[in-house]
Amino acid sequence: GDMWGIPQEEFSEDRWVPVFNIADGVLLGPDDSYVIKAREIEQTMSPADGECSGLTISDPAVEVPTEVTGSADIGDMPVVDEAPSVIAGELQVAED
Repeated sequence: GDMWGIPQEEFSEDRWVPVFNIADGVLLGPDDSYVIKAREIEQTMSPADGECSGLTISDPAVEVPTEVTGSADIGDMPVVDEAPSVIAGELQVAED
């Protein structure tokens, strides 16, 4: 289940974050019988001013296309007149 009771603070409008985090994989409880498992992990990129100043920006190695060639026509839309046989990977069984 969820771990309740970790205090939160408002980070920005309508966004709350925990005041502290417990690392994924930490053992807790009597005889270390529980393992913390992260359900979500969020990362925020930090600015890196001047970190790319050594990169050389040049023209592309090949000319950039200016038009699309060919056809994306894959035929007429099929007519579907029956219920789906599989939904989200689950085989649907017709009830008689």
